[in-house]
Amino acid sequence: MQDLTPDAILSGEQRDELEAARIRLYEAFDKCSSVSEQATLAEEDAERKRLRQNLEAAWSGLREDFNAIILPHQQQMIERLAGRAQFQRLGPAAALIDGWMGKHLKISDASKARIQGKVQSVIRQLQDETLRLRDDTNNKILDALTPQHRALVTQLLGEPIAREQCNPGLLLLQLTSWNSGQR
Repeated sequence: MQDLTPDAILSGEQRDELEAARIRLYEAFDKCSSVSEQATLAEEDAERKRLRQNLEAAWSGLREDFNAIILPHQQQMIERLAGRAQFQRLGPAAALIDGWMGKHLKISDASKARIQGKVQSVIRQLQDETLRLRDDTNNKILDALTPQHRALVTQLLGEPIAREQCNPGLLLLQLTSWNSGQR
């Protein structure tokens, strides 16, 4: 397995230079903290525009610093790590549709739609499987009861109802509308 710690990717001098660049960026953020409370609307807009330009310049400066400090092979490794992290954190669908990997693979709109359809299909399958597992688990727990207790549970709860009717908020809304004659 590849060592992906900052020590394995960057030299000590590179880490120091990046830390200095990060501090410069934070200092730029501090200077752009907020708009004056006494400013008029026109002054606020002008001030926000100036702050946005300063922040964009600070980010641009950080990118320039980063590109000057990091060697090409290190840049590729960092991009690969960011892509892997996105793939693992968001899953393959998001990475392929909107993420770094999708941009590199130049996924077509038709392929994105096919991936999205597959995602929806898999989600429905997982939901169905989850419901089946929940029912199996409930039955296993109820199997631990004596026949008398099981009969009492059935008597207390009544007959099973369709899962889509198990929404207490919807049931309360329906009962309230029914009682008020709005039904």
